[in-house]
This record gives sequence, C-alpha cells and structure tokens, in this order.
Amino acid sequence: MRLKISLKSDKSLFIPFNYNHIISSIIYKKIADLEFASELHSSKTFKFFTFSNLNIPQRKIVKNGIISKNGSVNFQISSPNEYLIKNLVEGHLDDLTVNFKGKKLFVEKIKLLPEPEFKNPMNVKTISPIIVRTKKEIDGKLKIWDLTPADQQFYTNLENNLIKKYNQFYNKQATNTNNERYNSNNKTRANNEIFNSNDKIYINTKTYKNNNKLNIDNDKLSIVGNELNINDDKVCISSSMGYVKRKRITLEKDNIKTFHRAFMMDLELNGDLNLIKFAYDCGLGEKNSLGFGMVE
Repeated sequence: MRLKISLKSDKSLFIPFNYNHIISSIIYKKIADLEFASELHSSKTFKFFTFSNLNIPQRKIVKNGIISKNGSVNFQISSPNEYLIKNLVEGHLDDLTVNFKGKKLFVEKIKLLPEPEFKNPMNVKTISPIIVRTKKEIDGKLKIWDLTPADQQFYTNLENNLIKKYNQFYNKQATNTNNERYNSNNKTRANNEIFNSNDKIYINTKTYKNNNKLNIDNDKLSIVGNELNINDDKVCISSSMGYVKRKRITLEKDNIKTFHRAFMMDLELNGDLNLIKFAYDCGLGEKNSLGFGMVE
C-alpha cells in the first residue's frame, strides 16, 4: 500500500540536501500505535517500508540545500504492512502538523495511491536512490563497499535482498496470525473510517479537521491480496543502463556520518508477480526505511 503525503509551510521552507533522517523521524512519530512505532524503530532487521525523495514543485537550489519557495513539499510512503499504513493515516489525522527540523508544517493532503497493474516483465524507475553493498577485503581488512550498476553483483544482491525480505515478511505474518499488527482485518479508527471504502482515498485534511468528513475520489482502488507462496518465487532484476544517475548521500547516526553511493535508475523486473509487487511495496536494495530503493 502506498500513501502520498502533502505538507505545507506558511512561508518558504529550507530543506537540506541530506534530509532522509528528517522524513524518517516524521514517519515514526506519526505511527498512531506508539508501542509498534518503538518496536519498529528499534528493530535490527528489515522494517518493511520505504519512502520517496521529496517532491518540491517550486524549488530553488542554494549552497547547502533547497528552498521550497511556496513552502509546499510532498513524498510517498510505501509498505506491504497494511497495519503500518493505517496507523500512519490515523497518526496524521490525529495531529495535522509535523515537525520539520524545528519548523511546523501543516498536513494538507493524504492520498492512498492506486496500485499499478503488475506484470511480467515490468519496467520501473526509482523515486529514491538505490543502495547495494558488499564486503570487500581492502588492505587485509573486510570493509563495506557500495556497488555500482556496472557490476553484475549489484543485480544479484538486489535479487537476493528482495527474496530475503519477502520470505521474512510473510513468514513473520504467518506466525503472527493473532497479532493485529500483521493481520489486515484489525480494527483501527483509520480502518473503520477510511479503508473499508471501495474507493480510492483522497483526504483533504483541512476539510477533515473542520467538518470531520472525508473527501473521497470516485476512482476505484484495486488491492492485491496477501495469499502468497513464499517457496518457489524467483525474480531477475536488470537494467539497460539507459538512465543512471549517481547520488552521494550522507547519513548521520549518533553524530557519526557515513557516506554512500546510491543510484537513480531505470530497472526491469522479471519473475513472479508476488515478488514484483513486493518490490513495489517495500523497495529495492538496502536501507529502505531511510528512504532508499522506492520504485514506481
């Protein structure tokens, strides 16, 4: 499932080039189930969500970042975990503001995006850069090394990573059938007010805040079921290299900065439709929950 979140400042907004941790922090703080948010944040394994680069319609590049001239930005969040998506909707509706590096932004719109028609093969493009890494021996020591799309190991690692995430997610779901966090039939306010509709959801948050009503689009939304076979699914990921753009991303944790080579690019996915759908929902490559590997 995939949401589009539109935010608005009452003035122009400065955005640093490396904003991944800012958006990640916003997402965790907007999960309505606080225990689930804490568990997800502290997890040392896959977190099964990703988000896109910021879309800044009216932008100006400055020395240390980007200025949104009208204060508007939007981004997408995607996850195979319906409970997470429902909690994010509920969290945004409970408080229609977010803290963007000390500046208060208003949540203008929340939109549940319709899924594309999944097919084999399927051509996709990244809307946040892909990171793929391996271990290399350098000067007698094993070090983490960022792979590039020119290396076949880049695609092999993408495939193995996707299958590993897929199996782990659905094995976890299968062993937690009584846990509402992995059961799509759970009842939350977001579920009752929003997701029981057969329509694609479009929430005008100003209308919701003032009238406590939802503004529903008429276009229908189709959601693929979760009854998936996790044993024999295979996928092949490749690229014609027609479009590849390298990005240098800085991530900071505990005041320690790490630098990564990541890539915006076109890809072709061949194989089982369940895996192709999972790649769309969860993202490709590593560090998805920090805003890497989202495709459309």
